[in-house]
Order: sequence, then structure tokens, then C-alpha cells
Amino acid sequence: MSKNSREIILEKIQAALKKNTSKKEAKPNFSKNLYTASSEHATVRFAEKLTQAQGLFFYCENRDVFHHQFKEFIKTKNSQYLSVWEDKIRELLPSINLPYLDKKHDLHRTEIGITGCECLISRLGSIILSSKQGSGRSLSIFPPIHIVIAFASQLVEDIQDGLELVKKKYATLPSMICLTTGPSRTADIEKTLVLGAHGPKELVVFLLDDTL
Repeated sequence: MSKNSREIILEKIQAALKKNTSKKEAKPNFSKNLYTASSEHATVRFAEKLTQAQGLFFYCENRDVFHHQFKEFIKTKNSQYLSVWEDKIRELLPSINLPYLDKKHDLHRTEIGITGCECLISRLGSIILSSKQGSGRSLSIFPPIHIVIAFASQLVEDIQDGLELVKKKYATLPSMICLTTGPSRTADIEKTLVLGAHGPKELVVFLLDDTL
């Protein structure tokens, strides 16, 4: 009696399962970087990725350029309530001659929060912030505009590099480490993108080149 097609297929499957294979299973290499290295300058990569995420980027080759660009940008916002809580950032601002709030109880009036950062991730155009900065948890979240003043020496390639830097900097890890990529956004409602849904509507980075 001839075999039907079903029996033939089952026999072939059983025969295949019985065969010994000499092919070794590939083992994943978790120490290898998933991403290929880029020949593009880290500053250029960061600027491109940040602007793709709808952030604003200003490159400042020295403090004079920074002072000029910063003042001009603030003028466009017509804001009276800027908050700066970090000593290192305050040191950059006196010659700009702009009034700012430096008390945490003024947070409810703040329209522009100005902070530093732990580092910048060039591959993603992202910023790592932590609760151990002088700005704490709130100044980068509450105001509708968040300005980050950073230095070229803070640029790292990837998230892993940034986290390693934070670990080396502090004896104990901060209770909050935040990765920020562009303004706050959501598309939960009818797939319509809304900026500023859970945080700042605008993210601006001023990068001072301290490597020249």
C-alpha cells in the first residue's frame, strides 16, 4: 500500500531529527560593541542627532562666542525668569549680565531652567543628567525650556561610556540617572506628536569647546 503525502513528510522530518549535526552553535560576544565606530567628529554627530530629535544646538569655540550666542537666544524668548542652581554654570554667566533666580523655592516661576550635565552621548545626541548635580531632579524637568551648558570634553561615544563616567565620578551612584533625547514628547493620543507633554517643550544645548 502506497504511503500518503502526510506519512512521507513525517518520515522525512523524523529522519532529519535523527541526523547528527557537526555545526556548532554560535555564542554571543557580549563584550563586543554592537555599533560600528564612526569616523565623523563626535561634536558633529551629537549635533546631528540632537537636531533630528528636535533639540537646538549651539557650538561655541570660546566663552566670548558663548556669551554672545546665549544672550541673543535669551532675547528671542523674552523671559524674565531664568533659574540656575549649579555653581559651575553660575560662573559662566556674570559677564552676560542677565538676571536669574538661584533659589529652589522660585521654581514655580521659572520659565527657563539652565543646567549642566554629566556627559553627552554623541551616537544618540542624548544627555545624561543625575540627581547629584546642583540642579537636582527638578530644574531639568519643570520649566518649559531647558538649556544645557556643556563642554566638548564631556562628549562620550555611547551610553555605556557615559554610565562608566558617572560611576567613576561618584563614590555611590546617584539615585536618579536620566537619559534625555530631545524635548519631552508623546504620541499616545491619536498618534499625534505633542511636545512638552511630560517635561520641557524645548531642549537647547550650548557646547563650549574646551579642547582647542
